[in-house]
Amino acid sequence: MSELDLRMRHPHRSQHGRTGRSCLVALLAVAVVVGVVGFVVYRGADMVSGWFADPEDYTGKGTGSVRVEVVQGDSAADIGTTLEDAGVVASAEAFTDAASADPRSRSIQPGRYEMREEMSATAALGLLIEGEVVVSDDVTVPEGFTVRETLSRLAEGSDLSAESLSEAARATSRLGLPSWSGDDVEGYLFPSTYTVDPGASANDVLAQMVSRFREVSADIALERGARRLGVTPREVVIVASLIQAEASRPQDFGKVARVIYNRLDDKMLLQLDSTVKFAEGSSDSIYTTAEERDNPSRYNTYRYKGLPPTAINSPGEQALRAALDPTPGDWMYFVTVDLDTGRTLFAETFRQHQRYVAKLTAYCRESDMC
Repeated sequence: MSELDLRMRHPHRSQHGRTGRSCLVALLAVAVVVGVVGFVVYRGADMVSGWFADPEDYTGKGTGSVRVEVVQGDSAADIGTTLEDAGVVASAEAFTDAASADPRSRSIQPGRYEMREEMSATAALGLLIEGEVVVSDDVTVPEGFTVRETLSRLAEGSDLSAESLSEAARATSRLGLPSWSGDDVEGYLFPSTYTVDPGASANDVLAQMVSRFREVSADIALERGARRLGVTPREVVIVASLIQAEASRPQDFGKVARVIYNRLDDKMLLQLDSTVKFAEGSSDSIYTTAEERDNPSRYNTYRYKGLPPTAINSPGEQALRAALDPTPGDWMYFVTVDLDTGRTLFAETFRQHQRYVAKLTAYCRESDMC
């Protein structure tokens, strides 16, 4: 039977198959179209609802504390982004909406603000409008800090970088140092508590510290007192720094000053461990080893007579006053025999001094302070 005969005997079979397949294809196409349209409608509805939904926002006044900075020229959107990044508001959009609804938002001033975490946008806006315009850093620099320690403390307690502070300390001509300072900043960054305002430069802060030194120097008549003693103002500052380093009790400052001046007058080595430690750049112990005392530095008062080249720290007002007004006496030696209380004994002779050193040795056998 020929192919033609087969087609003629079953004239509807192939047509039905083709029709069925066509219907199936059509149904699948419709399903796809319906699915795509449904997805688009769903996503579109979701997108549209997103356009009209309120932005994410916290409720309440927040908790904790966080500082943020508003920079000159910041828009509401910029501030919102800063707040969102700091965890203050849930979204920058919520803050922008709150700012748009409150004309007072245009009065927000540049500066740092004390905020809270997870605040509502409205609460955050209110705090920026009504709160402190500027949040400053208070940094306390204790008596006896070296320049290195002072710069480290300032960097830790403010937004100033260690690099900018080091650079400012080297640029001594810009700090307003006294003409007799020897152009060295060591000893002239006066110990006190300083307010570091936002935007203040490293030079501003160090110059403020030098200015405070000059104020105190004028108050205690440092230059006139130095002339009375027959020394230079710079030498007074150096002696004061030695007193600050060696004595822990203010009542001993005047006696330590007298020992220093007596030894200088007799052309004796000062033999102060504090100057060796300064040369070593170390503060791990108040005592020195034989190896440390061999340091060739000019600050090593075990090797060189006279005062060290500069101050070894920033002395406070009491130490400066003691350097100007040493307690009368013939003492040539002193030793702290109790590191807990700071009790210090003063001797006129080496034999007496050795007895006091023995007291220190006995103390150190019982104490872990040595």
